[in-house]
Amino acid sequence: MKELFLFITASLFAAGQDVKEISIAVIGERSRVALDAPVYLPFLAKAPYLAVEDRQSELEKQGIRIKIQEFHTDGGSTLSYKVMKDVLASDTVAAVGIHSSDDAVQMVPLLQGTDYLVVSPTTTSSALQNIQPNFIEFAASNSELAKQMELFTTFLRSKNIVSVVAWDSANSQDLYHSLSSQFRSRTHLVKIAEELSNLNAVVKEILALGPDTILLPNFPICSATLISALSRSGFKGNFVGPNTWGEGVDPSFMRIVGDAKFSAYSIRQVSRFDLSPEEKNFRSRLMRGSRIPYPSGAAQYYDTTQYLLDLILGASGKVTRKALLDRAQVVGSQKGLTGEGCDRLRKCKGRSFKVIKVDGKGFRLFNSNLSALLKKDEHAAKKN
Repeated sequence: MKELFLFITASLFAAGQDVKEISIAVIGERSRVALDAPVYLPFLAKAPYLAVEDRQSELEKQGIRIKIQEFHTDGGSTLSYKVMKDVLASDTVAAVGIHSSDDAVQMVPLLQGTDYLVVSPTTTSSALQNIQPNFIEFAASNSELAKQMELFTTFLRSKNIVSVVAWDSANSQDLYHSLSSQFRSRTHLVKIAEELSNLNAVVKEILALGPDTILLPNFPICSATLISALSRSGFKGNFVGPNTWGEGVDPSFMRIVGDAKFSAYSIRQVSRFDLSPEEKNFRSRLMRGSRIPYPSGAAQYYDTTQYLLDLILGASGKVTRKALLDRAQVVGSQKGLTGEGCDRLRKCKGRSFKVIKVDGKGFRLFNSNLSALLKKDEHAAKKN
């Protein structure tokens, strides 16, 4: 565990007002099993500090000083379980974080039976929906992402779809099982191991099925390796995936596909290629002095920290683990930098999904509103 302290001081404190120090945890990642150059990860952990900074005046009025304690996993490794135990043993009242669903599957079960609240910015696992009330996921769920992928295959006029799923990845499996039963019944499934030790055999098996569209609900290295191998073996159709591919912030995806000729699309809730004016300002503050691409997940960390601060500020001075857990059951969604953020079990105003085009030129925005694209396409089809 690494502890960093953010002290909010003001003349109000200096004047002798009682100061209450409240510790919150930020659960980030030091590295990722599924990535080989995760240079963006420190910026995710930095975002909560900006959120606290932006609420300074409100915190001062209540005589609150926030201490942030950082805990880091090695994403997807067996260390995640120990990290969650360390969080629970700390003096923190609640946490923001757990970046990957594979980590969350190991960590979140430890919350059951406790009064500890974790608000996750980026995990998407549908399998974790039932771990209530301790775990809130603000990002679009795998169920939502899977539905959008299904709909996008209709836009592509796909007729023969093969889903290639890393069966040893909890998140990849969850994404596949989140597809509707009707969709799964009319498509092919190829189960693989994420490290792809038998890549040539996998490629032959996929191509023998004659697909025009291949779904890849896997992490970047696995997905990029398949795209490269299949494209070089003659596949001319489209690849479709969720947000797990990243957006080129990690360079491994494009390095692996190299000069392969391919056409791919990634469905995402947030994207660095489609930012609001508020998020552009946040990006400037967060990335000042850095040359790496902006990771859009940082805004989700900012938004979920704001939600946790709402709970703290509304607790009327009784900021305990149980008080925050109880308040989380009645405090509704809030609109942040990334749009309507909410626990997926509550009603939201609706989410818009973006489509990112991926080919030899890299990642770029294809469409900023998938629902509008599908409606336009449906209207055009009816006219014809």
